[in-house]
Amino acid sequence: MIDGVLAACKDSGIAAGIHCASGEIAAVYAEQGFDMLTVASDGSLLTAGVRANLMAAKHRAGT
Repeated sequence: MIDGVLAACKDSGIAAGIHCASGEIAAVYAEQGFDMLTVASDGSLLTAGVRANLMAAKHRAGT
């Protein structure tokens, strides 16, 4: 199905875009020819930010 959408966009001269959950997945779709890609979701970015800040707080506290 995704291949069909990409082909239809290319055939019509329309930029093809796709939402991706990670940079790794986005790289695969970029190689396939998609023009616009997201590289993460709000949830994954928020989770990563919270984890990084918790680790920094634990490190600073010495735990």
